[in-house]
Amino acid sequence: MTSGSLPRPVVGLLGPIVVFRHPPSGAAEPAGPARPPGPAGPPEPAEVPARLDRVVLAHLALAEGRAVTMDDLVEALWGEHPPRRARNAVQVKVSRLRGRLGEHGRALVHAQGSYRLALERHQVDAGAFSLLVREAEACSAAGDHQRARSLLVQATPLWRGPPLAELDEHPRLVAARTRLDEEWRCAHELLAACALAIGSPPPDVIARLRDLLAEDPLRPRARLLLMHALDRSGRRAEAIAVYDHGRRLLADQAGLEPAVELRAAFAALLAEERETSLGPRPYAVTRAPPHGALDTARWLAREGETPAALQLALRGSWWWWLGGRRSAGRDLMADLLSTPTGVLDERQVLSASAWLAVFDAVQADAATALGRGEQALYRASALGWSQHDALAALLLAERLFQRGEHARGDGLVRAGRASFEAGDDAWGRALAAVVETKALLLRGRCGPLPLRQAGWSATSRRWATRQVRSSPSMSLATAPRWRETCGPPPGRTSGPSTSRGGCRPPSGRPRS
Repeated sequence: MTSGSLPRPVVGLLGPIVVFRHPPSGAAEPAGPARPPGPAGPPEPAEVPARLDRVVLAHLALAEGRAVTMDDLVEALWGEHPPRRARNAVQVKVSRLRGRLGEHGRALVHAQGSYRLALERHQVDAGAFSLLVREAEACSAAGDHQRARSLLVQATPLWRGPPLAELDEHPRLVAARTRLDEEWRCAHELLAACALAIGSPPPDVIARLRDLLAEDPLRPRARLLLMHALDRSGRRAEAIAVYDHGRRLLADQAGLEPAVELRAAFAALLAEERETSLGPRPYAVTRAPPHGALDTARWLAREGETPAALQLALRGSWWWWLGGRRSAGRDLMADLLSTPTGVLDERQVLSASAWLAVFDAVQADAATALGRGEQALYRASALGWSQHDALAALLLAERLFQRGEHARGDGLVRAGRASFEAGDDAWGRALAAVVETKALLLRGRCGPLPLRQAGWSATSRRWATRQVRSSPSMSLATAPRWRETCGPPPGRTSGPSTSRGGCRPPSGRPRS
């Protein structure tokens, strides 16, 4: 079936329920230019005034020629509480509908206790719309975008408003309304794609895509097409802003990353923008040296020294965690781990994977991140933990304690403490003691035992316990402040303790 031979619909569901009356086949057409055949519809649709008559017509038309039982019609009209003479009332409504259908009234037939509206699918505007959209999709897939666009331009006038308007929320009507709304959005997305494939998109395409995203902001295809349309129109900055808005919206509402196609289009836009902004430079450019560990690590990665960049990132992860640069540290670690296999050492990869899990454990999908971190640390234990692995274990344990998973957290704390003890790292033991003390508080128990085992003096233990008790959700950021203020624990002759006279509780606010 082609659009040129498609008859005009008889029943209209795409908007208020109407019946389209056509002159008989032998009737003369009014004077004037010949009207081409097509799905444009007659100019004078006849409304169906009675609401229950519209309900019967909608259910019969949605059945697409299939029989609808009398019981189904009664249930659709009155639900579980029909009137006493419900069947007679249905017969009256069917008789009125036959009269409104005119010459097509004989298509409404009764057989074996059921009613059937024997119309072709294209004689209902919803069916005609679906057929045109499917034919346009086939033409677009075959590369005939001009014909696909022509079919969609013929289909869009069939849509007169919200489908099945003013009807109730019957399950069959709700399902049909949802399906038709989705077909409408897909048709407009396909129309925009055809306009982009043919050439520069007209302004109404951009406006239509913005309307689609206003109705459903999480539609990835509409957002991708809007980015391409804006870029084709010379508005690349707006296209990049459209992607960024969608990325933040998707992260806030669903905790997900954009689709692969969106990320690829965004990367292509950024690459083109860099080439355009830089352009050919006839003179030498003096680059400033990188500043800070983050910039230095990225510079090393660009220069091909990815193992050195990853080692520097592991050394700086703890300070980025404490200093509020977790997002930047997380992005750097993820970028470095995307290096092709074989370039990085397995031990570095496992340590970096554990720290990436630490950064991700505070996001929406914390459970997956925690499991990924534990797996990386378990595999790294076969190669021997480093100080970075032990720190990551303590931070993952802290998050597990906050989530109430104390058994898993206890295992990580014990492994981290053992690693610090094997390296004779007194401050690592102190960090483990802080995590253990927090775990006791979260379990409803409190005591200075973990801090005493860490080798602190009695005065320092009392002060540390008081600090932990005053804020059960205290972060591990407090422990390095103890070190800056007090120096190492007693028994260590090197470090700040020799100049500060041993470990003493700070008076007032700790010095930075």
